[in-house]
Amino acid sequence: MNRKQPFLHNLLIVGLVLMFAVPLFSSEELYLLNFLPFSTEYAESFSTSKEKLGPLLVQAEEATDAPQDIEDMEEKFSPNTSNLHPQWNHNMMNIGQAWADGYTGAGVSIAVLDTGFFLQHPDSSMSGGYSVFADDPWSNDHSGHGTHIAGIISAQRGSTYQGIAPDAEVFGIKIYHEDDVNEEGAVSTDVRSVIKGIQHSIDLDVDIIVISSGLSQDDAELYEIIKTAHDQGIMIIAASGNGKTTVNYPAHYNEVIAVTAVDEELNPALDIIYGKENEFSAPGVNIGGLSIPDSSYSYPYIFMSGSSQAAPHAAGLAAILMQKYGTRGEEIRKIMQNQALDIGDSGLFGHGLLQYVSDEEEKNNELVPPEDEDEEIVTPDEEEKEAEDEQEEPEEVKKPSSSREADVEETESADDLAEFYQTDIIPGEELGTLERNILALVEDKGTLQINMGDIQALFLTKNQLSQIRNRNISLILAKEDVSWTIPPANFVPGEAILRFYEGAPIGVERYQESSQGIYTISIYQQGTRHDAYPGLMKVSYDTEHFNMDGLLALRPCYWDKKEKKWLHADSEIENGRFVLETKHTTAVGFLDPKLVAATAQDHSNEKDESISKEEVEENTLQTMYGGIMVGVGLFILLLLGVGLFIRWNNKKQE
Repeated sequence: MNRKQPFLHNLLIVGLVLMFAVPLFSSEELYLLNFLPFSTEYAESFSTSKEKLGPLLVQAEEATDAPQDIEDMEEKFSPNTSNLHPQWNHNMMNIGQAWADGYTGAGVSIAVLDTGFFLQHPDSSMSGGYSVFADDPWSNDHSGHGTHIAGIISAQRGSTYQGIAPDAEVFGIKIYHEDDVNEEGAVSTDVRSVIKGIQHSIDLDVDIIVISSGLSQDDAELYEIIKTAHDQGIMIIAASGNGKTTVNYPAHYNEVIAVTAVDEELNPALDIIYGKENEFSAPGVNIGGLSIPDSSYSYPYIFMSGSSQAAPHAAGLAAILMQKYGTRGEEIRKIMQNQALDIGDSGLFGHGLLQYVSDEEEKNNELVPPEDEDEEIVTPDEEEKEAEDEQEEPEEVKKPSSSREADVEETESADDLAEFYQTDIIPGEELGTLERNILALVEDKGTLQINMGDIQALFLTKNQLSQIRNRNISLILAKEDVSWTIPPANFVPGEAILRFYEGAPIGVERYQESSQGIYTISIYQQGTRHDAYPGLMKVSYDTEHFNMDGLLALRPCYWDKKEKKWLHADSEIENGRFVLETKHTTAVGFLDPKLVAATAQDHSNEKDESISKEEVEENTLQTMYGGIMVGVGLFILLLLGVGLFIRWNNKKQE
């Protein structure tokens, strides 16, 4: 009798546990943010990722840098060949002159916060390190990112890819754990680990902290530790980021130096981020450096790209300047700003290209290609004879027959170049072209306006585009009442086709009765067309042709190819023209705001429908779980009833 009572109690407890346990397994998961090392070809996804009951995530992705030709690499990667194979990135920054002046970063300490550091590399030169994890040593680089970054700064003297500051003391701070890798090979860490790494750097009293990682939004605790380090005179250098719309954190903070990447020809990296927070540019495309044995591509060296690679260039130069001037922090920052070479748009390059300036020389303006590459050596006698000839017959700069300037006297000297110059397009069967030497008449950082007439497309040769990029010449493609301004930063090396025509391509909702000024702008290079570009482009409308009140009543828009809808674009009134601003090559124009809102609502409804399907599936699962719970409950009640009946029957028999 009494032996059956514990059985009934246990049965009741098991039933209650089953009734409440299953819902616990369907509790909502937490969404965590990503924080990424900025090496290109690291696919930098800043989307949220799901983790159960975890901290704020910081994610980095596995490098997918395509290796160079392996046979060529093996030939070049022989020991101690740095003098035979000079590094273009060092030449661009004039680092060889710094070494000649006796500055190699000696006496300066740098902390690199990254994925780990492979100490067994024959060219590695590290002074020490620390891991924020008890079970993952700082010498374990499970990604290869940290080894490459540290090598750019301090790889040994005479090695294949010697560091910029080979005598600096570099401390590796590991902030990414080897176990935190997802199915795609992306490594991750949390913001608290980054903060611990910065705190340890402060405890070491280093002069410079390098963070080649970024977070897509502000974090209060991260900012506090950044401010603490800055207030103690530590220079903090961070990668600006790759391929996103805004400069990432911590590079976004005023206390941090944000660095963007340029290539060997001073072109902005294709995935550069435009923003006023960018302070300097440095080499960051196809940078040779140290690798790890587990690399999927090559060992002992690899080429990597990104603002991750640009940031250590800034740190190496800062170490050289700290040794030279005997100071640190903001004083060195001001020197770097004063000595940077202006190479164009501050939103892309900040103060300009970082470079070393010797006391005996001016800024390294030789980096900007001269107009005539083949310069002849002229003797004093020849120079005197040429001067006499010039007095007899002054040389003229001939204008192409298609060029024109309004009320301007004919140019008489090659020095009298035009800051703003106009020319007519040369019509072709399908594409218009420019006269061969037209760009020779435009000043560096000037503007060339091309009057398109009825031609819809312009072809630019490789040589013309090289001049546009290297001399920072902006282009304006002009129709009768509308013009399109393109900054030089939006071009890559090679040929280009620019398409500019009235109307919208097939597949774009045109709303002809409720729109004005619909034009399509496109840039084709290397056989493809990108949707977005780093530099802001302007489509300008003549208010004498387009009614101002009419345009003001409409909304400036561009067609988003992914969303397949019209989105709002920024606009302003400039010199009596209505200017629409965009970084997208697509259809642009002015639409009825009610129509745009209705389109957005339709799109929202589509999302709602999609969400509803998900909710239906979720509700179905919940209903299923509910049915199971009811069944379990009824079964338990049935057992209890049987147990009570047996107990009552036994009592009756007694």
